[in-house]
Amino acid sequence: MRYIFALWKPNGESPGWSNEYSPEWGDRLARSIRRHNPDAEIVTITDYDKEDFGEDIECHEFLYGSRDWSSMMELYRPEIVKDRAILVGLDTICTGDLEDIDDLVLHDGYCHIMPLDPYFSPKTCNGVVGVNFGTSQEIWFNWTAKAARGARDSEEYRMFGRFSEMVYLRKNAKASDLWDEVAPGQVLSYKVHVRPARHLPERAKLVYFHGTPKPQQIKDDWLEEHWA
Repeated sequence: MRYIFALWKPNGESPGWSNEYSPEWGDRLARSIRRHNPDAEIVTITDYDKEDFGEDIECHEFLYGSRDWSSMMELYRPEIVKDRAILVGLDTICTGDLEDIDDLVLHDGYCHIMPLDPYFSPKTCNGVVGVNFGTSQEIWFNWTAKAARGARDSEEYRMFGRFSEMVYLRKNAKASDLWDEVAPGQVLSYKVHVRPARHLPERAKLVYFHGTPKPQQIKDDWLEEHWA
C-alpha cells in the first residue's frame, strides 16, 4: 500500500501552525507506518529534496505554484496514487496493524473512503482517505478543470477566509464508504475520540490530528511509543 502526504516549505499563504512541519515530520510518519506495515511505500509531494529525509521516502514535486490548502488536492494525482493509496496528513500516527485497513481500499470501482467529520457529522472530512487509481483520476481531472476556472478563489470553497480542500471534496467528491462504518474504531480523531477517553482505544489503527494540539504538544504514553 502507498501512503501519501504533502509537505511544503514555510510560506505566508497557509495558517501559521502549518509552518511547523519539516522533513522530520515525514520521517516520523514513515517510521510510524512501517512499524506496523514494513512493506508500506511512503510517498510525498514536496518542495524538499529526497536527501532532506532520513527515511526511504519516494518524493515528487508539486505541479502548481501555490502553497496553501489547494496543494493538498495534489495528493489525488493518479500517477502518484497508482493502483491504490491512503492519503494522510503529516500529523497522522499509526498505532496498529494496517492490513485490514489496506484491504478495504478496493482496486476496482469507485473507491473513496473518508471519515465522518468528528465535529460536523454527517459531513465528511479528509483526515485519512483511501482511494484507488480510477477514482483519483476522476477527482484529479475534475479538480484541474475547476481550478482552471478559478475554484481556488471561489467563495464556495472557503473556510475561515481561505480555500479549503475539505469543503471542495465534500461538494465534488463524495465518499464511497466511511471509515466509521467499514472500520469502526480504527481511524480516529485525536481531539474527539482519543483525548476524551484518556487512553488509546484498543482498536485504533490511524490517529489523525486536526488543528491544535499537535503531537509534540501532548505527553501521552502511547504517543511516545508510536511517534518517534
